Amino acid sequence: MDAGIDAVLQLCSSAGIRSQLRPYPATFLGSSEITLAELAMGYTIFPNGGWRSSTPHILERIEEKDGTLVWDGKQQSIRKIVTKPETAYEVHSCLVDALKSTRKLLNTQFGLKKFASAGYNSRNRVRFTDALFAGYDSNFTCAVWAGF
Repeated sequence: MDAGIDAVLQLCSSAGIRSQLRPYPATFLGSSEITLAELAMGYTIFPNGGWRSSTPHILERIEEKDGTLVWDGKQQSIRKIVTKPETAYEVHSCLVDALKSTRKLLNTQFGLKKFASAGYNSRNRVRFTDALFAGYDSNFTCAVWAGF
């Protein structure tokens, strides 16, 4: 609350969230609806030291069979500074710690032993209606939702 609702809403907008966020403290805890694409875009600022790409992309580059470059996503994107690198690192540290609770499962069943990753999962434990995960490693950022 010390940062102020308007400042947090501006940060969310700078991080790529275009959905209308309600100007209430509960929004800080995820009460406003956003798309998965917006959530993934917002999470990219933490491993990137506070910046995000101006536009999301799935493919990094396209080459012809002979190696001729057709399209390069890195050249198409423009970096936009969203927050200070120190702030991004602090949130990143929290997300690394948040994922530690599921690290054993990730390591043993999904082969992530050598990958440094961070993220957060949220689920409705009372009604078992929704589950959400947003996270990243050094190469990818993703957000996944499953529910009724």
